[in-house]
Order: sequence, then structure tokens, then C-alpha cells
Amino acid sequence: MAAPNRRRFTITDAMILVAGAAVGLSGMRALYAGWLWPPPAYPGHFGDWALVGPPTCVVAALAVTILLLNVRRPRPRWRRLVIRPGVIACAATVAGILLGWGHSLLFKTLVAGGRSQSFTWVGGGFEWSAAARDVPEFVMGAWLALWLSGRWSPDPTWIDRTGRVVGVFWIAGFAWRLTGPIVTQFVLWL
Repeated sequence: MAAPNRRRFTITDAMILVAGAAVGLSGMRALYAGWLWPPPAYPGHFGDWALVGPPTCVVAALAVTILLLNVRRPRPRWRRLVIRPGVIACAATVAGILLGWGHSLLFKTLVAGGRSQSFTWVGGGFEWSAAARDVPEFVMGAWLALWLSGRWSPDPTWIDRTGRVVGVFWIAGFAWRLTGPIVTQFVLWL
């Protein structure tokens, strides 16, 4: 049996990841101009800031970057590539963001009734949060489908592990949305 194609971490990969993080940071700065650092000072909102706020811009940009890095050679066959949990998490992130934006745009169009004068821009951070709201469900659904079909096949490479970290970030944001209000009642500094 031939050894699988495993791509080592190179300087080019590092440069591409840094560029992706830079795109995410610039998007975060543009969308959340007045809400970056320090996080909101009042109790109960640090978790919101960290898991469902501005850092989601960086994670989404890194998801796109990881998808692009996965298609660089050497890579496994496409059939093998699309059953990796890291690739699935990044693809679900991109699909969730795009569908969230499409949903937001459709809703605004229906509310505006097709009249361009009543179509207003609420604000970048709000628009981004609305688009990113459903990404955790996309990631969990994709991972659940992969697991239930018996195709869950994690690869012990840096790139698949990084993609899985992206997926875990979104799931942690979902868990925080469910448990955060309860936890902040008991731990005021979160």
C-alpha cells in the first residue's frame, strides 16, 4: 500500500495563512470599528465578544484560506479530500456565511418591498453577525452527516487539524449562545 500524500507545513503555507488572517483582521476592523478592543466592559459580554463577535471574521477568513490550502498540491484525491472533517468544517463555514448573507439580503428586499429608497444599511457588525449566526448549525450538521454515514476520516496532518479547530470554534460559539446567559448569572466576570 502506497503512503498517503501528506503535505508538510512550508513557509508558503505560513505566508498564505498570515495573508488570510490579515484579510480577516481588516474585515473585523472595518465591520466592528467601535467595538474591537477592549471587549465590552459590562458583565456577561466577554463570551459574546470572543465567540460570536468580531473574532468570527478572522475565523471565517481562515476557513476560506484553509480551503484554498487544501486544493494545493500535493493533496489526496478529491474523494478522500471531501471526507476530511477539517475540509467539511471550512466548507460548511463558507456555505453558512454565504447563505446567511443571502438570507439577510432576501429579508431586506422583502421588507423593503423592492423599493430601493427604504433599503437601508444597518451596520457592518450587525450584518456580519446575522450572516454568521447559523454557521455553527451548518458545521454540526455536516459533521453529523459525515459521522452517521461512516465517512468520518480525520487525517493527522496540520491542515486537517486546523480545519477541525475552525469547526470547534463555531461549535463553542453555539454552546456559548445556549449556555452563556445561564453561566453569566453565576460568573459575573465572563
